[in-house]
Amino acid sequence: MSILDVNMYLKKLDKSKATGLDDVGPNILSMCSDVIAPALTYIFNLSIKSGKFPSIFKTARVCPIFKSGDACNPDNYRPIAVLPCLSKIIERHIANSLYIFLNSNDLLNTTQSSFRPKHSCTTALTKLVDEWLANIDNGEINGVIFLDLKKAFDLYP
Repeated sequence: MSILDVNMYLKKLDKSKATGLDDVGPNILSMCSDVIAPALTYIFNLSIKSGKFPSIFKTARVCPIFKSGDACNPDNYRPIAVLPCLSKIIERHIANSLYIFLNSNDLLNTTQSSFRPKHSCTTALTKLVDEWLANIDNGEINGVIFLDLKKAFDLYP
């Protein structure tokens, strides 16, 4: 990770995002990027080389976000973890590096649509519909199972 990379990530931080427990917002990080990029680059590279993610970057502020229904019912809220902005920078760099590695080594399945540029639910669905229509044209049968995962991640301790 270079100083230029860190500087770019700092400047591209979404200014509308909330601050984590460190109370260092994206606005201040972006404004100070030229000054703090060298030190942050050193910290980030040390973290990557050692394989240790600083615990300060893992500490999140958890905010309840209302989903729907009765606002007095705690089950109608979902937790959102607000991490420090600095953790987002190192995570973004690792995600980008991993994506480049997977792509350049042909390790991503061609049907993988999520978390890829120019791929979405729409492109995945279009591909499926094309396959189904080809099957119908060839006199084959399509079997499909649809699952509703709306509350798939609502876990109760």
